[in-house]
Amino acid sequence: MLGFAFGITGSPVIRGAAYAVSTQPFVEVAKTVGCHPIRIMVRPVMPNVFPIALVLGTINVGAAIIAEPSWGGMLSADGRPFMTIAPWLFYAPTIALALVVFSVNMFGDALRDRLDPRLRGGK
Repeated sequence: MLGFAFGITGSPVIRGAAYAVSTQPFVEVAKTVGCHPIRIMVRPVMPNVFPIALVLGTINVGAAIIAEPSWGGMLSADGRPFMTIAPWLFYAPTIALALVVFSVNMFGDALRDRLDPRLRGGK
């Protein structure tokens, strides 16, 4: 359910990107030659929108971890009383969260670079 809530927050951006791609000349050509709308969506639109969705998904990982009760609870209001008694309890979850979010963002960025059709033409 939590993933669904975070998915809804990024949907206007993805919708806007899909609309921007759908106004490109190659989509107009596909419509003109009579391609089915599903084929147009799968062939030219999805490969151009997928990298944006991938980056949005990797950016939201940190927020999803914090919102998730078990790990996020260590850093949110539930864990604060323990941090006043033992401040070192703050460091382990914070460093682990930073490493996970950084790793996921780097992985998503590398995957976007690999899958983005706009970046393929330069090679």
